[in-house]
Amino acid sequence: MSLETQRKIWGLHDIAVDWPGIREVLQGMNNLLFVHDPLTFDFLAFSERVTRAWTNHDIRHREHHCLKEMPVSYGGPDLLYVAERTGLSPVEVAELHASATYTVFALGSSPGFAYLAGIPEQLIIPRRKEPLLDAPALSVMIAGEQTGVRAAAGPTGWYSIGVPLTPVFDVHQTPPSYFLPGDTVRFVIDKVIT
Repeated sequence: MSLETQRKIWGLHDIAVDWPGIREVLQGMNNLLFVHDPLTFDFLAFSERVTRAWTNHDIRHREHHCLKEMPVSYGGPDLLYVAERTGLSPVEVAELHASATYTVFALGSSPGFAYLAGIPEQLIIPRRKEPLLDAPALSVMIAGEQTGVRAAAGPTGWYSIGVPLTPVFDVHQTPPSYFLPGDTVRFVIDKVIT
């Protein structure tokens, strides 16, 4: 997982959306999903085109869309667990988390869920051994080498360390997600509840 690789993925996405036979191109973490027309699709030609484009250093690198600051109310039982696991106090976890600048690598897993890279090394902890089946909506989460911001409730293997105070997803807006791949994000501490 690197920003340089993700930039190439964004660039390949931006040119591949116009290729014949491609219906949709979805960006992920370190991957692209190509949805194609099975009646007109030539896999060998497509594979060669992807390989040429990937190795061509002229792929447009998408620069970040913009810097987004998001106030967060840090707290909850997962914040206490992360503090215990890292040997930091809950306030130190919040301060360290908010001290970093993150890059939105991709959106996915649920509407508006943003995968962000750039977490401080001291906050890297493994995912839950058993997923939490009913994690609440509106969470700032961490797991492994990533931070995530989720809009919808549902299962997760991540740890929720706070609540974003900015709406993350709104179907009535264009685009509906507050974050876009390539955005730079800074979290701002609104408060820390211990």
